[in-house]
Amino acid sequence: MFLLEKVKNIFRPGVLKNKKLVSYHEPRYSSEAGFEPFMVECRESREMERHLLDHSDTLFRSFSPQNKIMVKINLNTADGYPASTNTETLKALVAAMKKLGLHDLTIADCSSNKALPTRKVAKSLGFFSDELKDVKFLFFDEKKWVGVSIQGEYLKQVALPEEIFKFDRVIHLANMKSHRLADFSFCMKLSVGYLHPLERYGIHKENLREKVAEINLAFEADLSIIDAMKVFVSGGPSIGRVEDGNKVIFGSSPLKTDIFAYGYFSELKSKYGCTEDFETDWRKSVQILHALKVGLRST
Repeated sequence: MFLLEKVKNIFRPGVLKNKKLVSYHEPRYSSEAGFEPFMVECRESREMERHLLDHSDTLFRSFSPQNKIMVKINLNTADGYPASTNTETLKALVAAMKKLGLHDLTIADCSSNKALPTRKVAKSLGFFSDELKDVKFLFFDEKKWVGVSIQGEYLKQVALPEEIFKFDRVIHLANMKSHRLADFSFCMKLSVGYLHPLERYGIHKENLREKVAEINLAFEADLSIIDAMKVFVSGGPSIGRVEDGNKVIFGSSPLKTDIFAYGYFSELKSKYGCTEDFETDWRKSVQILHALKVGLRST
């Protein structure tokens, strides 16, 4: 058994062998004034570009051509959309931003522990296409990590990628998914992808919903987008029942955007008879209530 574990360790990704922190960093809070979340009809990813440009004065009002911009996506596993980010949706976002003069773009994430390395997941899902050849990719499991102190009830410090603090603007491009452990996975849940893989074991043992909220105390996005064209109405996060949502949701604060999206998600679950043990009222959601309790921005 010892020999078997030793052999396994040889082939284990380096990020799963140790958690070395190179320094410590203050939490990142968005400087955005915020705007009210809104939802648009969107049946195909190609419509996404038009919506982004039509609403650019709201969505990108504080973005400038000089900004270094990170787009945090979902590469949790190599399972296709909506388990992972839709490559076509991402291409539409990149195309719209380039038309707005926003060219310094980096696509970023870190896959789940069992799916690492992230670069392999990205390749298998087709992210290294010609349409995305001009953007940079950042895979956290290949980079250095820093400690960030937070005032959570369950988490007091989290290990996050050093590189994410070097960006001027951050966009969360999330999917709308049911999640068998966290209840739902929108913009706040996307932040689990920032967490060092060795810390992910601990957060899944207990109080996952609350810990998801608390990770967001360490790092906040400026723009939140939820692709709800296809939705996991049950199951999740990797495999589930897929139904048409035909919507895209935009917001600033991840928490406020999630609250707004929760209502539509509840409608879909009710429509397809998938409410099960899901609380259809966001005011009873453990993840959202705890986010409000620990002081996440909801404006």
